[in-house]
Amino acid sequence: MASGELLIPDQPEEDDLQQWPSEANRTLAEIGRLLGRLEKGVWNGHYGKSTFGDFVAGTYLTHESTGDTYWTGEGSGLVFGHMYTNATIAVILTDQSTWYELDGATAWITGELNGCTFTDPGITVLKAGRYSIRWSLATDFSATPGSKQEVEYGIMVDGAIQNGGRTHRTLANSTDTGSTCSEAILDLAANAVISLAARNETSAGKTIHVEHGNLHVVQIGGT
Repeated sequence: MASGELLIPDQPEEDDLQQWPSEANRTLAEIGRLLGRLEKGVWNGHYGKSTFGDFVAGTYLTHESTGDTYWTGEGSGLVFGHMYTNATIAVILTDQSTWYELDGATAWITGELNGCTFTDPGITVLKAGRYSIRWSLATDFSATPGSKQEVEYGIMVDGAIQNGGRTHRTLANSTDTGSTCSEAILDLAANAVISLAARNETSAGKTIHVEHGNLHVVQIGGT
């Protein structure tokens, strides 16, 4: 070894540290120790486990050597939001072939939220990105419409209907409660408001009832 050259072991032991006189050498030894632990898949005191986040607050992500990944703590995880109803929301579809947001006197109810807020009748995403949006509805008419009605359903973003995530079905009478669902991946700006809408393709002036409904959004990518 040349004069003045430092020899740093791959993973120095405590005894090695005691023999090194300078604080600089101890710092270098600690770096060597950490690099050795990372090489062996050791982090935060556990082989094959990595954790990232705010340990003081108790919100963090864990990745196991088995490939399992999970979150710990309230307010951790992906950006997600959910709203639902199990009560009747009545909406008048005043004009034929015109989209109406499904917003009535009966309010939607907030579900679990993270990185989102809820204001009836929609979910606001606080982060821009690409979102997986899934929804389901069970609807009928307040009175027998007189003939079969073709009703189309879809997703609104800031009050504008989207092409993705639409579907439709026929409702025959007031006792014909029809279930329908769809999904889409949409590129959303920060603070975009997501809600559901319907339009009657057959006639005007009919009141549709939302008997049950769910809207679920999860961020799956950036923008």
